[in-house]
Amino acid sequence: MEHSEKRTHARAQFFLVRQDHDYVPMFAFRSPDDVDAVPALVVDASQGGVQILTTVNATVEGLHYDLEVLAAESTTAPPPAWGVHLVWSRQEGMYVKSGFAFEAAGAAQDEIVALLAASEHHMLRCVLHPRAGATSEN
Repeated sequence: MEHSEKRTHARAQFFLVRQDHDYVPMFAFRSPDDVDAVPALVVDASQGGVQILTTVNATVEGLHYDLEVLAAESTTAPPPAWGVHLVWSRQEGMYVKSGFAFEAAGAAQDEIVALLAASEHHMLRCVLHPRAGATSEN
């Protein structure tokens, strides 16, 4: 068995998102060392929060995350991360769409809304980093 076949946590997620009358292929990645991180896509944003798309195999299970938005162009500065908490989640076909609210009001909302508006397909690659001890309350 190949080493890559033994992985239990995917480092990349493939999305085929319908947009207008076409399908847009997108990949989202996480660091190989950060096995708890969830590669995802930001598909909508407002002053109150963001909507995140994950695969059914990489769903969000906790309540509190650091949202790291990955810019299309590479920079030497680390990407910003903002605190978010899960508000709702629902399965839509082979994906799960989740709504997150920002934990602190401020420039984060404006920056994500601007990045999303300027993105090529109105989607942003992102990574959700679960916070230690922040599990769901089921």
